Amino acid sequence: MTYYCENLRNNDTPRTKSPRLHAVILSVIVLILLLAPPIGASDSEPVLPKEKYPWHWTIYAGAAFQEKLRDLFTFQARFEDDTYVVGTALSRDIYHYKHWFSLELEGQVANHFGDEADQWEFVGVFIFRYLNFPWNKYVPTSLAFGEGLSYYTELSELELDDSDDATKLTNYLLLELTLGYPSLPQWDMAIRVHHRSGIYGLISNAGSNYLCAALRYSF
Repeated sequence: MTYYCENLRNNDTPRTKSPRLHAVILSVIVLILLLAPPIGASDSEPVLPKEKYPWHWTIYAGAAFQEKLRDLFTFQARFEDDTYVVGTALSRDIYHYKHWFSLELEGQVANHFGDEADQWEFVGVFIFRYLNFPWNKYVPTSLAFGEGLSYYTELSELELDDSDDATKLTNYLLLELTLGYPSLPQWDMAIRVHHRSGIYGLISNAGSNYLCAALRYSF
């Protein structure tokens, strides 16, 4: 494993940027410009409850961090890999319990790039989203947890550094916090954690973590 990683790092062949990466980044910029809410939207429009909009389209981008997922919550995460992800997700509510929580199904397509990644990712995830926060009148908020499967088109160098039994298909975990504005009920900003895990050896001993910023549109 050490020999393999050293060969990867010491390769004298210059790394060329894939044209598809440029296309992905350009597409994300165009979509953000198209979907951005108008400045100064009218406050006279009625504020509709979230369940009026069962579909959700998310665009996200983020960076890989080390070492473990728990390090993010203890403020010990290190962003040293120069490895990134840009993706889009489409989800649909399949159940609502009043204003308390919702259940969703989500599919994602993402591109990983940088010093230790060059592959596409496909994700299917089941999401539980808690909705009933006391300050929602001022800042509509939701907290989501998702569990599913993630598939890479190529083995990740980042995950091979973690363990030489890295796999293309593995477990996927999503954590997401969304924040909205009452007069723009269809729009949310979000922070999401994008986590691949071998479930402590059940699938493999490899994994990776990304901290992402996101824009979410409900319709």
